[in-house]
Amino acid sequence: MTGVVLSVIDPEPRATWTEAVEEWIAEGEAEGLSPGGLGGRRRLLRPRIMETRASLGHGERLDVSRELGLAVLAGMREDGRQPSSAVTVAANLAAFARWAIARGLVAPEDATLLALRRPRAPRDLPEPLSADEMRRLLRATRNPRDRLLMRVLLGTGLRVSECAGLTLDDIVERLGTTVIRVRRGKGGKDRYVPAGLPGDPLGPALAEYVDLDRPLPRDDPERHLWLEKHRAAGAYRVMSPWAVWRVIDRAGQAAGVTRVHPHLFRHTWATRAIAAGIPTEAVRVAGGWQSPQVMARYLHIGIGDVVAAWARAAPQ
Repeated sequence: MTGVVLSVIDPEPRATWTEAVEEWIAEGEAEGLSPGGLGGRRRLLRPRIMETRASLGHGERLDVSRELGLAVLAGMREDGRQPSSAVTVAANLAAFARWAIARGLVAPEDATLLALRRPRAPRDLPEPLSADEMRRLLRATRNPRDRLLMRVLLGTGLRVSECAGLTLDDIVERLGTTVIRVRRGKGGKDRYVPAGLPGDPLGPALAEYVDLDRPLPRDDPERHLWLEKHRAAGAYRVMSPWAVWRVIDRAGQAAGVTRVHPHLFRHTWATRAIAAGIPTEAVRVAGGWQSPQVMARYLHIGIGDVVAAWARAAPQ
């Protein structure tokens, strides 16, 4: 009987760490993930995490072990990083591990990182922007478009992706008030947000911008509200969420407000709305929060606001 030689075909090699993370990022971009979400994914390619992997001898091997998670979190503590950063990185590592399992890049039994007890989010809420900080940010912004863009974020609580996607047709009148229609916001639902807080309406400023400062006329086929000049093509294009982030970052640097970021604008809007006497449920609906429990994380009610609310409710 003639012997049969069985050839063993090596399976196709699995992706490296960098290849897998880059694919994860690309999928997020294709799905329209927010700038913050994409930034969280890109963190996994930052030098500090890559150095930690190298110190474990992992090289470019795709590894989502408990050992890696512990080493990354320990390195963040040594670097003096904020607890909130550790929470975010741990969540992204776990999300990446689940994604790698779903794509068949890692066997479920090898993803021991998922058994790691993740750090808890700090209970302290960030302080909202003060009136002085908001004035400094707006004064430091010379461009009329950028100044109005920040006023819209501060006066509506829109998420960055929602703000970047606004069109001229989303500025509408309802019951004698200018409101902004948010098309398919978080959760895929449309909603309406009053343009500005009590005492600080945005309707006139939006109309003036569209008529005088927006580079294209109202009857142009391009309907997006925020446009920027494309240097290479010499034409105008829609501002991306990343471009909105850059506007805020530049304003913060110019004004010396180093802690500024888009989500702090949303937090500030919710806080100001509650302090102005707007019912919490109305703020929740306008802000697009799915539940009161989720929304509560963003609110910061000081003792002064509580005392003032009691004073307003007292019999006159």
